[in-house]
Amino acid sequence: MIDTHIHIVPGVDDGAKSLNEAVEMLNLAKNQGVEEMIVTPHFKEGLSLDSDILEQFEKIRHEALALGMTLHLGNELYLCEEGVHALRDDHVYTMANSSYVLVELPFAHFYPFHEALLHQIQLRGFKIILAHIERYQIFRRKPAVMESMLERGIYCQMNSRYVEERKTKKQAMKWIEKGYVHVIASDAHNTDTRKPQLIGAFKAVEQNLGTEAAELLFNENPRKIIDDQPMEALVIDKKKGFFNRFRKNVQ
Repeated sequence: MIDTHIHIVPGVDDGAKSLNEAVEMLNLAKNQGVEEMIVTPHFKEGLSLDSDILEQFEKIRHEALALGMTLHLGNELYLCEEGVHALRDDHVYTMANSSYVLVELPFAHFYPFHEALLHQIQLRGFKIILAHIERYQIFRRKPAVMESMLERGIYCQMNSRYVEERKTKKQAMKWIEKGYVHVIASDAHNTDTRKPQLIGAFKAVEQNLGTEAAELLFNENPRKIIDDQPMEALVIDKKKGFFNRFRKNVQ
């Protein structure tokens, strides 16, 4: 599998605090079946292109290579005017040096101003992936808002924990069935409370929606990010007691 959202670069954000912890996270991910990652430290204005970021990334990348794993660098960009300006000025790492950028929305509110910022990012040729879509109140209250973003060519990432936890699994499957989700990632931060875990979510999707859905969300679409190709949504129709699967390209 390919993990496309993880905070494992040591000492640069609220993720791994040390190289030792980062290596422990690598081993946990490896044991889960992860062979490749796009590491996504939170963007901080003025820091993301600092030489220390690259130095720390190279350290963990070297450790990953020793485990037979491949790492790519990216950022998780909080949606604000300063962040959009930094992206415009090439101060933000896109995902694996592609045109994809991982964007975090405000959790509690979403205004026309934020829609305008997303539009600015798209106008500059970037493909937006919204991080952990299950965490935003606006999408839970008004799914039509998310649907309108999908129609505009915005992609969505869901966290693996939301997929495998009993109290949220049903809602996660509903969103996947409707084609709201393009990729599932760990959003791991440590080895304890938010550790790398993908295999449970993979199995949950496979058991509920089939192997094709699981492969698309954990392998095929993540590979398309790295290759800078358009991702696909897998919409599942349960009519007549079986699944009719078809892929809908998102332009």
